[in-house]
Amino acid sequence: MNSTDWKLIAAAIKNIGSKGLNKEMIGFTSEEALGPVRHEEILSFAKATKDDNPVYHKEDAIAPPLFIFKLYIPMFKRILCLKDLRMNILRMVHSRQEIIWHRPIKVGENLKMKMKIQNIYETPAGELMEISGQAYSGNKLSVEGIAGILIRNKKKRSKKKLIEKETLKEKFHIELATNEGQQFRYAKASGDNNFIHTNNFLAKILGLPRTIMHGACVMAMICSALSKAIIDNHITRLSSMKGRFSYPVIPGEKLTLIVYDSSKKEGVPFKVLNPAGKPVFKNGIIKIN
Repeated sequence: MNSTDWKLIAAAIKNIGSKGLNKEMIGFTSEEALGPVRHEEILSFAKATKDDNPVYHKEDAIAPPLFIFKLYIPMFKRILCLKDLRMNILRMVHSRQEIIWHRPIKVGENLKMKMKIQNIYETPAGELMEISGQAYSGNKLSVEGIAGILIRNKKKRSKKKLIEKETLKEKFHIELATNEGQQFRYAKASGDNNFIHTNNFLAKILGLPRTIMHGACVMAMICSALSKAIIDNHITRLSSMKGRFSYPVIPGEKLTLIVYDSSKKEGVPFKVLNPAGKPVFKNGIIKIN
């Protein structure tokens, strides 16, 4: 572990009794120059997310669409460590995500990353912090996104099940197989070594059945599968992707990605189910140029 990871552990212990996030931190911004994108980083990320697009192996390779998850992790960790934020890291989960692509990230590019705490507000499940991020090559915006980070409350949620009305017609579905050990490969490739993905004992203490897959890894697998099925792996045609993480994925589970009919203007709607039929990613929309 590096010094930031140790600070993250210290912050997790210090804020274990935090009563809530400090809303005065809304608007906090951070900016950092990143080193050149290395080809081995691209290949490692693609392998960890089971993305076999041949474009990553070219000499002038471009990065996987969700490579921004690797780029933002170091800055994200430092934000979590901010003393004034009072983040209860032990109750934190990745709740939702939106990504917008403007141009591909290329091997060798020197990037600049910007992040901002956009908002902090209450939800029935707990406090939600929205963090925006942008990756630039020079003055050109390459990728931007906004992540919803949920700090779960301790209240027991109602066991009433909401019946979702299926109004869209299934167009096709794809099987997505995760692998045991993939959570460790993704942690290494992305730098996201949160213990709920890497330590069974600590994951169980927090009420999880065991280590779980990174939501970002699952989203990258979804993006890869959709890119292959809809645009024959021409990932430069991707415009945006968004959705909500709704249930943990256990490494080794075989997921089902269901794609629905829709108008091209609105994008392609989809959701992902686990073997028990529970949605693990819902309200998904991917748009193509």
